Amino acid sequence: MAGRMFIGFLRRTHLSAPVDLAAIVAEEAREIGASDVVIHVVDYEQRNLVPLTAVPREADPIGIEGTLAGRAFMTSKIFSAETDDGRRRLFVPLLDGTERLGTLELAIDTGGAQVPEPLITIAERYSHLVAQTVVTKRMYGDNFELTRRSRPMAVSSELMRGLLPPIVFATSDLVV
Repeated sequence: MAGRMFIGFLRRTHLSAPVDLAAIVAEEAREIGASDVVIHVVDYEQRNLVPLTAVPREADPIGIEGTLAGRAFMTSKIFSAETDDGRRRLFVPLLDGTERLGTLELAIDTGGAQVPEPLITIAERYSHLVAQTVVTKRMYGDNFELTRRSRPMAVSSELMRGLLPPIVFATSDLVV
């Protein structure tokens, strides 16, 4: 089940276009019984989590403050909530090392019960793989860049942003 998801994801994203990533993530997550899968990336102002879609800014962003997705993003912990139809919605942080990129949201049909721990572990590992893929794929298109912007950026700002290091850098011995 999980193995097929990871293998399918790696096989399909190997030569995929950046705009196809959200659909592939959602389709492969069906292997573990997940539906309504959404990748949320943080905007540059770090105020909203914006759904990653094939057309940037097509879906409404959700605020970081006061939401479970925002709490998952801010604390780098997994949060779960029951939906009206008896499913559990997981909010899993998208982390590339210590860089927080956003969250991965998945709905899992559990009949109202808690999500089993092994399934939470699989979702966490999947989100790490998705995060690394986002980091890799964002170099080959502007979909991620346009999604993260809340307003147009001047050319000088784009050039400066491209030269800046990640916001956070960490190893086992050092955090900057």
